[in-house]
Amino acid sequence: MTKKICSKCDEKKDITDFYKYARKTPKGFGLKEICKSCYLKKIKEDRKNNPKKYAKNNKRYRSNVGIHYTWAMGSIASHRKKGIKINFTIKELANFVKNKIDCCLCGKKLSWGNNVKIKDSSPSMDNINCKDEITFNDIQIICYDCNRTKGKRTMKNFVSYCENIASLHQTGISRFSKERDLLKGNTDIPEGAML
Repeated sequence: MTKKICSKCDEKKDITDFYKYARKTPKGFGLKEICKSCYLKKIKEDRKNNPKKYAKNNKRYRSNVGIHYTWAMGSIASHRKKGIKINFTIKELANFVKNKIDCCLCGKKLSWGNNVKIKDSSPSMDNINCKDEITFNDIQIICYDCNRTKGKRTMKNFVSYCENIASLHQTGISRFSKERDLLKGNTDIPEGAML
């Protein structure tokens, strides 16, 4: 039997359109009674109608597994979505980050709070040399602000990028302000200033 009727929408669908029960059951070859799309609609509607219940459950789950474990799950999932192969487990990453207090680039204190919203001081797993496959030697835990600034640059390129910005602003005159002054007709720009 490759077809089954959904008890919610009454449509005859392929059995691949139904979720399996987590354990063996005599009902419908171990498949749920409603199709995947109806099941997801039901969950979405239930979350909308009972937000306190789901918020309470999520908070309880996060407190049971721990902040670091929850963070590690999300970090690994987001890197896998980008097609990066991870050569360590969630538990190994959670143990690795337990003692990480400060961003190793800027020194900002990392906020390991239970907040779902990302802050500039939220911890972030950085793929140091932007490889397609990473191990513990290829990562560093930095703040979200630094990781966002670093982007897809390798660490060597990022340091060079920062040094370039610092050198442009060392004299107190940025490239933009020099160009602006030239356009306005200001000729009091120091000799040898880079444009």
